[in-house]
Amino acid sequence: MKNLHLFFLLPLIAVMACTATQRTGKDTIPAVELRTEFDKTWIDDGHTERIKTAMYIYQTGDFMIYKEVVALEEYEGTLDPDPESDKIYFTLTRDSSVYRFWVYNMAEQKGIVFGHFDTIPPRPFALDTFLQKKGLIFPRLINPENDSLLERTAYKDGRVIRRHTPRVKYDNSYNATLTLYYERPQGLYPFSFSPEQDTLRNRKLVKFEILFHAYRDTLYGLDVPERHFASQLIPIKNPDTAEINRMTAAFRANRHLL
Repeated sequence: MKNLHLFFLLPLIAVMACTATQRTGKDTIPAVELRTEFDKTWIDDGHTERIKTAMYIYQTGDFMIYKEVVALEEYEGTLDPDPESDKIYFTLTRDSSVYRFWVYNMAEQKGIVFGHFDTIPPRPFALDTFLQKKGLIFPRLINPENDSLLERTAYKDGRVIRRHTPRVKYDNSYNATLTLYYERPQGLYPFSFSPEQDTLRNRKLVKFEILFHAYRDTLYGLDVPERHFASQLIPIKNPDTAEINRMTAAFRANRHLL
C-alpha cells in the first residue's frame, strides 16, 4: 500500500467508506463511531503531534446520517509589544466540541448539511464531494502485486489479525507495515472500510493500523519521526434515536433547498 499524502498534510484520505445499500426497519438503526488517530509533523518547527478525530454514522430507512465532531476553539489575541513586529499572541479561552450533521437520502440521492451554529443555514451537498473531502473514499487497502503477508493470528472467538508489508518501498511514502483487524460482525454496520476485505475474509474489517518509518526529508530539512495511523469502527449499541429522528425531520422540512 502506498501512502498518497505528504507527511505534513492532514492524512484523512487514508480512511475508506462505503455508503450502505441495504434498507433497515423502523426499529433498527445501524450505528458506528469511526475513530481515527494519526501523527502529524509540522513543517514550520518539525514537531509531531497525534491528532484524534471522530465521526458517527447512522442509517435509518433511506437516510444516512454523518455526525461530524467539530472542534470549537476561541482565542483572545494581543499585539506584539514591538510595533515593528506583526506577531500576535493568542490565549485559548474555550475548547469544546460541537457537531455538524450531513443528512443524505439514498432514495432521492440528495443531501443537506446542518451547521453547528444557528447563524449557518442548512445547505445542499453532493455525496461524492463530501466523502472525498472528509477522506471517506480510498482505493484498495491491499495491493496483491506488492504487499506480502508477514503474520496471521487467529483467535477462538473469531478475531483475525493480519500484518502486511510492501515487498518494494519505492519511496518514503510507502508504509512499513499495515495491520488489519477482523471480527465476526456484531449486528449491522452502516459503513465499511473495504467491502472487498469483508467478503474475502468472511469477517468485518473493524480496524487497521499503518506504521511509517522515520526518514530525513531533504526538501524541508526535517527529520520526520516514525508515524502511526489507525482507524477503527466501534458499534454504537444505543444510538440517540431522538437526535436521529430530529435530523431526518430537518431534512424533510428543508427539502425545498434541493
